[in-house]
Amino acid sequence: MKRSNLIFKKTQISDSLFFLSYGIYLLVTLLGISFYAIYINPYVKVLIILCVLIIIFKEILCEKIHFKEILYLLICGVLSLIMLIHSVNATLFPIFFFLYGARKIEFKRIAKFTIIESFGLFIFIVVSAKLGIILNYTSISAYRTRTYLGFRYSLYSQMLLFNITALDLYINNNKKRKSIFRYLFWVIINYWLFSYTDSRLSFYLAVVLIIILFILNRKPNFIKKRKVVCFFAIFSFAFSAIFSLTMIFNYDSSDSWMRNLNETLGGRLSLGLHSLSEYPINLFGHNVKYIGNGLDINGKKTIGTYNYVDCLYLNILEKYGIIFVMIFIMLLTYTSYKTWENKNYALLIILSFYALHGIIDDLEIYLFYNTFWFTISEYFISNKLVMKEDLK
Repeated sequence: MKRSNLIFKKTQISDSLFFLSYGIYLLVTLLGISFYAIYINPYVKVLIILCVLIIIFKEILCEKIHFKEILYLLICGVLSLIMLIHSVNATLFPIFFFLYGARKIEFKRIAKFTIIESFGLFIFIVVSAKLGIILNYTSISAYRTRTYLGFRYSLYSQMLLFNITALDLYINNNKKRKSIFRYLFWVIINYWLFSYTDSRLSFYLAVVLIIILFILNRKPNFIKKRKVVCFFAIFSFAFSAIFSLTMIFNYDSSDSWMRNLNETLGGRLSLGLHSLSEYPINLFGHNVKYIGNGLDINGKKTIGTYNYVDCLYLNILEKYGIIFVMIFIMLLTYTSYKTWENKNYALLIILSFYALHGIIDDLEIYLFYNTFWFTISEYFISNKLVMKEDLK
């Protein structure tokens, strides 16, 4: 009995240390994509290192590494090392430390914590911009007007809200006959933000996802009976990567339909092909320097020729190389397979939406835009098995 109490206390301490580290990380990263970045920018690297040290301390103090976890540790180590070598942005480096540190924590607990902190900071940033405390930048062009609402680029807030929407509907989707007002609330909030940012991809995907999750809430077997849909959902990351990379590699401006598609996608195909000539694909990636439309901490655009690669799969292929992308896709495919095997169809659909989103947007690589990376932890190692071994 005493041993069980000791294990329980260690678990509590371990979980508290994880959420302390993750909470600091969310605070730093979400303020960092807003114009509050000017106040925290000098301390970002120190705070990120602190987050990693807390996770390492948690592992040393509270955790006992089991044989089956060693492979997971090695994979996380390799991916973290590759990210450390090639990441200009310090906020990417801790991702796999968090995934490893979260392996014994239920994903829904992490999801609830993320919703509270992320939505709270989202409201704080938007209200600050509306009150004039921080810059509320507006971009005006011949095609559209976009208001950033305190964020350093119009896409940032919409992608953040997409993540919050998906998390909330996922953790509440299994409740019988959930009120339609919850779904309507997220449609209205997403539309309200879209009316300012005009960030079409995240908004349209959010609306479609809300509709599908609403149908799943009413008809739980809606996806189960559609084997073809399940098959494509399981391999959605692999198919999305192959499709997007094939389109970019084979882009030909002399072909009218490809040229029209490229224009519809905002030049993403031609930009991707041009980027490949500058950063040829190799095993371990390059120190890539992309110039995009995002603003710096002072509200100024980066000087230089625009060359940003929005496709997630090409972006990480150029930055981190073939080995990283192969491991990354295999982890996500395995996770998708386990969600299907466990009949977790809502999560399977959400993951496939992130896979589709990645074809023309790379933001989901960041943990604060895509909390569902934590499902890799939940499904790659059986938490129940680890807990049973601990309790023995």
